[in-house]
Amino acid sequence: MKRADIISGAILTGLFGFLAYQSSRLDMVYRNSPGAGFFPLCLSLLALLAVAVILAGSLRRPAAADRPVRWPRGVGLRRIAGALGGFLVYAWLTTLLGFILSTAAYMLFTARMLGARRWPAATAVSVLTALGLFLLFRVWLKMELPTGRLPIP
Repeated sequence: MKRADIISGAILTGLFGFLAYQSSRLDMVYRNSPGAGFFPLCLSLLALLAVAVILAGSLRRPAAADRPVRWPRGVGLRRIAGALGGFLVYAWLTTLLGFILSTAAYMLFTARMLGARRWPAATAVSVLTALGLFLLFRVWLKMELPTGRLPIP
């Protein structure tokens, strides 16, 4: 596992370093609000920090403490496939239903897939998350969001 952490850390360092460089070339400020490069730069720097923590931990850990990698099977593998499939459907639904409805549906799907037991609570969290993200991006940051074919934003 130590070797895998070091190899994946090196690859991810290169990837996130490239993303940080590319996003630093974009505008950071646009009309007194975050520009196109602000969030990608922040996210890539945070990802570089996370990779550094993983690399530091793997370099400090003795090789004798390694355990073999156990790949997910059964329910775990179905959840991973469901998350990937759900995200792809979400990206497609955003063009049809718009941001709020597709985000609420995706959040509800993800909550139920990850084990939320009660429909009312999962629905409430999904709707509130979609509305909160809408307020954050559309109202506060004044970003355009996909409207889809419905008149709902």
